[in-house]
Amino acid sequence: MPGRFKDLTELSFDGGRFQRDFELVHIQSLRQLKKLSLEATRVGNEAVFLLVSLKENLETLHLSFNPKIDDDAIPAIILLKELAFLSIYGTSIGMPGLRKLTQAIVEEGRTPAVEIPEICEKYIDNLDRQYLRYPEPPLVVDPSICLTLSESALKRNLKAHASVNPSIIASGTREEMVERLMKILEMRKLDHLVCSLFTEIKEDDT
Repeated sequence: MPGRFKDLTELSFDGGRFQRDFELVHIQSLRQLKKLSLEATRVGNEAVFLLVSLKENLETLHLSFNPKIDDDAIPAIILLKELAFLSIYGTSIGMPGLRKLTQAIVEEGRTPAVEIPEICEKYIDNLDRQYLRYPEPPLVVDPSICLTLSESALKRNLKAHASVNPSIIASGTREEMVERLMKILEMRKLDHLVCSLFTEIKEDDT
């Protein structure tokens, strides 16, 4: 492949089985590539990082059904700034990675279409069991406000979230409660962004 097919714009390896991710290294010379499909090729995170050199033109990327790809591949995916479509369905990318990807996309003002993993879809379908989705005053929704809350206010907020998710602890030192509530509200904010960008669910309050 080196030195050949440099003007190629579309390429599919669907169903092909790479023994090692490094076998994809020669794809880096295809700088005009706009559409690439690696569906069910057994590639992992290293393969995704090898694609970063294509970031100037790559618009469509299929990584579906490659379970060795996980959250560690997200930094490389974020660098592919021209992507209009991305499929990570059937990978091992979870909500932490998807939240990180979402945050980067929003900050950069991008609007790619993304097919997300089933485990993330299931999590989103069950957001009502993760925390209180729509806190109403005097409960807070802004993570930055947590530092100013009294201990009683912190407990009140945490108890409200614990009412829908018993695994949430509504006690502890003030510092512990501040950290816990901030994490919940930051997660809530990013989860709502994931919903608005990548699912049929539309959220008014983020």
